[in-house]
Amino acid sequence: MLRVALVALCVTCVLAQTPARPVIRPEFMAEFEYRDESHNHTSEGRGHWAHDSIGRRAVDHMEEHERPGEMPHFETILWRFDEHVEYFLTGPRNQSHCEKHALNGSVPNPFGWLAQAHYQGKHEVPPHQELEVWGAKVADTTLEVGVTSENTNTPVVFMSRSSGRSRMVHFDHFTQTTPPAALFDVPESCSSRSQPSRRH
Repeated sequence: MLRVALVALCVTCVLAQTPARPVIRPEFMAEFEYRDESHNHTSEGRGHWAHDSIGRRAVDHMEEHERPGEMPHFETILWRFDEHVEYFLTGPRNQSHCEKHALNGSVPNPFGWLAQAHYQGKHEVPPHQELEVWGAKVADTTLEVGVTSENTNTPVVFMSRSSGRSRMVHFDHFTQTTPPAALFDVPESCSSRSQPSRRH
């Protein structure tokens, strides 16, 4: 009986050390700072991210911090599953280039992988913030989310690592609500009547 009691106690201790798994809704809007590292190149900047699974649309915008003598470079991807079109904009602000591609299927849940994630323990993330980190391997990419113990369903950081590339995102604001429709408006530089090309 003593052995059974000790085993039960150990199991209880392990369960007590594992916090609640984060559950992040696929309807949100966020502002963030990011750092990308890829093949000896590092870029830092700010961006915003909005996702509306009900309206079947999402947008991810990133803009590098301005460097002396250079125009800030930006990149925007607008997924309009409701219109079956993906819009990709890139370049300096006054010389943006738009590409359109046919888009099929349904809008994916960007945090759906958390259902299979494993608890990685507590980690200190700059600036000196202790977070509960959950991670999973999806294809050849390692994904991680850090949350506070007080608010396990709101991400503070998001990290991804794959061969030759890593990204660290630190959220300034993350609100789980349906974003306003205006965030998914098609930019003027993409609003021509040309037909979207198909990805090969």
